Order: sequence, then C-alpha cells, then structure tokens
Amino acid sequence: MAIENEAFWPELVKSVQKHSLADTAERYEMSPVDLVAALRRTGTTRKPVKAKASTPAKAKAKAPKGVKRRSKRGPKSKVDAFAHLVGQVPDRVVAERAGLTVGAVRNWRVARGIPAAGRQALPPEPLAASKAAPKVAKKTRKAKRRGRRSKIDPFEQEVGTVPDRVIAAKAGVTVGAVQNFRKVRGIPGFGAGRPAAVAAPSPKAQRPAVASSPKANGLVAEAAQTMASIRRLHQRLAAQPDRDAERELLSLLSARDALVVKLGHAALEHVAQGGQLAFAG
Repeated sequence: MAIENEAFWPELVKSVQKHSLADTAERYEMSPVDLVAALRRTGTTRKPVKAKASTPAKAKAKAPKGVKRRSKRGPKSKVDAFAHLVGQVPDRVVAERAGLTVGAVRNWRVARGIPAAGRQALPPEPLAASKAAPKVAKKTRKAKRRGRRSKIDPFEQEVGTVPDRVIAAKAGVTVGAVQNFRKVRGIPGFGAGRPAAVAAPSPKAQRPAVASSPKANGLVAEAAQTMASIRRLHQRLAAQPDRDAERELLSLLSARDALVVKLGHAALEHVAQGGQLAFAG
C-alpha cells in the first residue's frame, strides 16, 4: 500500500512540517526517498526545517500507534548456517550444502567483505555423514573381493571333460564364452592330449590271412565280432563325441591287437605242421 494511503498519513504531513525529512522518515521507519516520493505524489509542500541532532537510541520516540515497526535486519539467509565455511572453502561447496546458487553465496561473501577461498581442502563432513562413509567403503571392498560371478561357474568341474557346446547349452551362454572361460583358467579343451580316434577300416580293405584250423577259426570269429563293435563305435563317435565310447573303443582296439598276435602264432603253428593259409572273404 502506498504511504499516502496509510492511516497515519495526516499525522505524518503535520510532522514533516515541524521536523526534517530524515527525522520524520526515521520516526515512521521508512526511507527518505519513499517519503519525498509520497509528498510529491500528493502535492504536499513544506518549509525547509533545520535538521536536529540525532537522538540517542534509548531516547528515540516509539513509532506512532498503527505503524508496524519494520525490522532493520534483513531476512535470514541460508548461507548463515554455513558462515564458518565462507572464505575457507570454494563458494560452490557452500552453495551445494546450503542448496543455493554459487552467485548467491558469492554475493553474501562480497557484501561482508570476505575474500574468496583458494584451493583448500574440504573440511570434514558432519559426524552423521562421517559414520556412514565406512559402511559404503566396506560394501565396496566386499564387492571387489566377491567379483563378478559367471553363469559357467556351476559347471566348472565339467569344463574340459565334455565339449564346450555341452557346457554352453547347460549354462545358457555361447560356445565362445565357454572357450574364453576355459582359456583364462588354463583348462585344456575336450579331447586335448588324447589319442586320435583310429579311422574305420575300409570295407574293401584286404582282411588278414587266417589259418585253416579249428583254433584259428575261433580266433577269427572273435576278431570279426571285435571289428564289428569297433565299426559301430566309430559311427557313434562320428555322430557325437562321447568319452565312454572313446574308452570302450580304446579297449576294443587293444583286444583287436591281441587277437592279431594270437592269429599270427596260430598261423605259424599251422604252417609248421604243413598246413596252408587261406584268406577269408
């Protein structure tokens, strides 16, 4: 509301005729500029009055009734709570803590003649924040010790003992991921270091000579069964790798070699007795 519309305006006009503008403005707690502007708006004229000596604070008259006393102290700033940091740390630090802009903190500092802070270390946080810091650190260290868990970890014991594609299907990852997992841990691939599978003999290959004797005939029958089993295992391994089949194949190959030796001895014995050799098939 304009000053001339206040209830105390008539009394103020009488007072301004007896006292100086400064004294009247101070009594009614307003700025002299606002008072002069109100007098000009209303066309009020006054005779020049000599300014009196200022009255001591205790002797000053109270504001007239109906006039609200304005506080000479401005509104409290959020920076006041962090006044002990202003000039000690950069303005942006105080601004972050007070929830203000850097410019507001700078204006607050400049108005009080406080020089800006150099590159100083940030003072310690309040006690509540300092207590929370170790907990975060512990969680971080624990996470570092634990590391990232791979989907292949539950099947680590099987890696290298079966083809990588089998582990990939179980873990739900790619074959390349299983290969990387194995290489990082120095695990050899499935079949590494194992003897290569013996190629299946050609059906058209010439069969070994056998002795035409009862003893040799029994060995030939046993050898034929062994070779048939070997061919079946070759076909099985060609379709899908199988460690059990590989072990069985190696066992049959050893049995076949032993039968070949026995057949050789039987043939020599048959020849020594005057017999002749014949080729089966």
